Amino acid sequence: MNQKYFLIIMLVCFSILGNAQTVRFGYCSDEITTTIDAGSDDAISVAIAIPNAQYKVYAGKKITGIRIGLYADADNVTVFIKHTLNGTNLVLFQAGNLKAGWTEITLNEPFIIPERDIFIGYAATGCRQVGFSGNTQREGCWIFNKSWKNFVDVQHGSACIQALIDTEGKSVMDASLEGLSDGCSRINENFTVQGQVRNNSPEVITRLKVACQIAGNPSVECEIETSIAPHVSASLSLPVNAVSATGAYPLSVTLLEVNGVPDAYAGNNTQSSELTAYDRVFPRKVIMEEGTGTWCGWCTRGIVGMARMHAKYPESFIGIAIHVGDPMVVSNYAGPLAEKFFSGYPSMTINRKMTLRGDPFYDAERLYLSEMEIPSPIGLEAEAVFADDMKQTIMVTTNTVFSYSSNSVNMRLAYVLLENGVTGYTQSNAYAGGSEKMDGFEKLPALIPDIVYNDVARAIYDSFSGISGSIPASVTELVPEKYTHTITLPDAVSDKTKLELVVLLMNKDGEIVNADKTEIEEPTGFKPAVSGGISVYVSDKILNISSKALVKEVEIYSLSGRKIMSQKSGEKTVQLHTLSQGIYIVKIQTTEDVKVFTISISF
Repeated sequence: MNQKYFLIIMLVCFSILGNAQTVRFGYCSDEITTTIDAGSDDAISVAIAIPNAQYKVYAGKKITGIRIGLYADADNVTVFIKHTLNGTNLVLFQAGNLKAGWTEITLNEPFIIPERDIFIGYAATGCRQVGFSGNTQREGCWIFNKSWKNFVDVQHGSACIQALIDTEGKSVMDASLEGLSDGCSRINENFTVQGQVRNNSPEVITRLKVACQIAGNPSVECEIETSIAPHVSASLSLPVNAVSATGAYPLSVTLLEVNGVPDAYAGNNTQSSELTAYDRVFPRKVIMEEGTGTWCGWCTRGIVGMARMHAKYPESFIGIAIHVGDPMVVSNYAGPLAEKFFSGYPSMTINRKMTLRGDPFYDAERLYLSEMEIPSPIGLEAEAVFADDMKQTIMVTTNTVFSYSSNSVNMRLAYVLLENGVTGYTQSNAYAGGSEKMDGFEKLPALIPDIVYNDVARAIYDSFSGISGSIPASVTELVPEKYTHTITLPDAVSDKTKLELVVLLMNKDGEIVNADKTEIEEPTGFKPAVSGGISVYVSDKILNISSKALVKEVEIYSLSGRKIMSQKSGEKTVQLHTLSQGIYIVKIQTTEDVKVFTISISF
């Protein structure tokens, strides 16, 4: 009888504990493994973020306390909660002087988590007092010493801070689907797509149930075994069933369950992308965009890595060296690329994929080969020819062929001008005199005055994200889509005989799905009219004007003297698209002269 009553009492206790379950929210591990050297008796603040976008499941729950881990003893410790790092304190608690190790601080009143971002942290005075451990997460690495900075690139781990959250006995098993790549598969074959899944839960995720839906057809559910640590993102391969006909189909993936229980918050569970089904493939070329600089001593290994890849994979590897912070920089190229993909130098990205970033020496081949395994249902070929006798403009013709028909294509072309054999700059060399072999750089001085640079990006046209309208929304299976574009050489080009033109085909997410590279040919098929530094020619129904001086105005007259059109300009190149067949008089006024040409247009 006594044993029965004891069992009933134990069940009641477990029920009470379940209704008042407290989880530790943080990005660190339970160990305190490292610190930062901030000097003697410095006052330092450190914080972690709880972004509402990822952790809405906790909105309305109560933070009852804050647990902090100190690497060394600290004085004048205060804990705080804020909406922004430079904002006012929502909670401020004086904890006093604390010993090294973990301390659990109970707040005077529970703090109810709002549907807004919050930061949780502490300020303390001491030497090497800030503790770090676990995975390095951007949300877990905020430090204030004169100003707030994110220390994610230092790779110390995350700050040892944990919020104690009362979940009121409710499940907090929540995962969010942060990204979903486009799928590509041969018809009648099952395939996988890559998804980025974040664990917003306090426990390791070992199993997920997902539902995949193609073009409004019934969803297909499956379970995936995995291992994702708390508050960490991971890339998963998500299985998708085969389709039987070529085409581009909308694809939707939804997370349903986490570790066998329903996902706690549905608002971050679904992502959409596109599935391409094909029955034939085209040659694939892979782009590596490398961040480098003359000031960067370690970037010499990037030079070596690029040269090795060109030598080993000459037909399918295209390398582009994007200089940062030196005279070869192209700002509208280097800026957005560095902001999104580079955390240090040298760095590189393969086909502008966030999951394919790394070091151009150590990681290039592995990531390149992983991309080459993906078939290309889109073919791409480019031709480039100098469009005037002064070689100031280049006419690029691109033919794109799809292995499927679609009325919802969302792609763009971008063009990158490369120059090889560039000299005249001094390169820093961190391998000088070292023991590590780096293709002879270890035998060269710390400053190399006569180095030759290849694959130097000189310009990107018309922007980093591509040219609107360069690929039509509607395409027909195996019918080439032709696009012609004229570009102007930048003043930075030093040798026009060593130029190459790279064309990038990008999807809606800005990822490169195929590419091509071509040399610049001499003009063929037409003879431009040239006079006084001005070149005029007609190609593909377009009147092209190239001038050494800036063009102020172009006027076009019929043979009878009637003015047909005029166009003002402030550029060195002008294009007119609206002329029909016939003979015309073209008057061109530049900042230096006025010239008149007679041209014939025939289709």
